[in-house]
Amino acid sequence: MYADRMIRGISDPSWVSDGYASAALFQFKESNRREGFSELSINWYDDEGALDQILSQRKEKDNTIQFKGGAAILSKESVASINKIPRYIGTTHFDRDELPDNKYHGNILISNNLHKMAKLGIQHYLAMHVEDIISPKSKTEMKKN
Repeated sequence: MYADRMIRGISDPSWVSDGYASAALFQFKESNRREGFSELSINWYDDEGALDQILSQRKEKDNTIQFKGGAAILSKESVASINKIPRYIGTTHFDRDELPDNKYHGNILISNNLHKMAKLGIQHYLAMHVEDIISPKSKTEMKKN
């Protein structure tokens, strides 16, 4: 059901510096669908199509590239390990939430019951566990080779 890795699109290039992601990349939004949880949109890295989808995704309002900063890759295992930290047990979950135009879509979910400092801690944890940053340019260069 879930791939071993996930992809987070980087809307703002300033969220990455010298190849390191900042916690700003992992801002959770309260979910209208899941009472008691906030969600962070990701793509499950089932195959290269998931990365292509992120890097080519366009905004509806003006048709510009949505993820100008590229994509961050995380392992499912590193995200799941948040639940092994005593203060965070049972607070983090995943889902697969396919969209009509994105079969790879899913979310990282965190409990709204967490203190705001705990939520910030999770954001920093995720930033520290980014395995790779793929820029739109590097993906284009890989296709040329």
